[in-house]
Amino acid sequence: QRAEKPGVKIGASLTIGKTLIPKIIEKIKASYPDVAHFVSINNTATIEAMVLDGTLDFALVEGKVKSENIKSIDLSGDRLMAVSKKDLKIPAKIYAHELSSFPLLLREKGSTSRELIDRLFSELDIDAKPFIESSSNEALISAAKSGLGIAILPSVLLTASTKSGELSEIEIRDASLERKYYLIKHKTKRLGETEASIFENLSRESWENSEEDLT
Repeated sequence: QRAEKPGVKIGASLTIGKTLIPKIIEKIKASYPDVAHFVSINNTATIEAMVLDGTLDFALVEGKVKSENIKSIDLSGDRLMAVSKKDLKIPAKIYAHELSSFPLLLREKGSTSRELIDRLFSELDIDAKPFIESSSNEALISAAKSGLGIAILPSVLLTASTKSGELSEIEIRDASLERKYYLIKHKTKRLGETEASIFENLSRESWENSEEDLT
């Protein structure tokens, strides 16, 4: 009877799933050709729950998780960017409170992008609701290109559109939209030899985003 291949179950939040997971899986396949992979891509809150209930061995997420039962390792990060179509005539530099004057195109509740924006609005006492809310980065970028408002999304997803001139960056003068990536696992999860080796390798990598990820 043939032995079952060792397997690793990895989770990723949505932006990481689009930009980093392909190169991560490529590296794992090169180093561990006999390892089977299961990858789940969802918003950070859902991925955290799957790590907690043991569905996933570990995961890469944007933003901090909430449970005290999770071990979290800091990795590289990125930033959110506000963009709009040029002919909307929105100033290139605005203050955060001015965002409430424009239709906002935002990710759904539970995503790290949205939590960062909601936290910023709460800290600055800004009452702003999204005009369009979606779990799809692509849908929000398309809406911005159609002139429907200001999209606030990870910069790595927008660089190609700003370079081509389809979208213009809007600098928010009084707010930082920087965020970090984290490698997470349940504190009591016992990883097998292969999973532990992959986890350690990921923890040492600098997973910088690049424009090649933006196809």
